[in-house]
This record gives sequence, C-alpha cells and structure tokens, in this order.
Amino acid sequence: MTDLVYEPTHYKGLRVKTRSATVAHDNTVEVESMPLIAALLHHHEWATGEQAYYYGNAVKYLFRAGHKGKPRLDICKAICYLENLRDVIPAD
Repeated sequence: MTDLVYEPTHYKGLRVKTRSATVAHDNTVEVESMPLIAALLHHHEWATGEQAYYYGNAVKYLFRAGHKGKPRLDICKAICYLENLRDVIPAD
C-alpha cells in the first residue's frame, strides 16, 4: 500500500534523462518534489521566509501538474504562488 502522507504518488515519478561525461549512454533518474525544492531553494539563497514558501509551492504545483488529473488547476495554483512571490520581491 502506498503511504499517501510521506510518499504520495503525485509528487514522485518525474523521470529525467541525464547525460554523464563518463558514461556513453543516457541515464534516467526519478526525481521527487521535496528534494528538488530543497535543492532549488539552497541554490536560490535570495528566497527566504515568505519568498521561499511561495517559490516552493509554485515548484510543487508545476512538478505535479497532471498527476492528479487536473493539470490546468495545478498550473493556475502555481501561477497564483508565482504572483504572490513577485509581489513580495522588491522591485529592481
């Protein structure tokens, strides 16, 4: 049985092709949303607190778009979080 709290299927299963400089063939790896979001936030150190919350949720909804049968709804939610993120980042 799938653990819907810690391992929901709609946050898993993004298969990414990678190319290694040391291996002559393509590799396919499975990426999960939580480690991906953590890595992105670590890379984008400017996103802290409220900004990190909006950024992480936008990535989450884009990541799972279509996995629960309503891709347009997931994309609309991601856009909402991106608009919120835009509004809390100071203008250049």
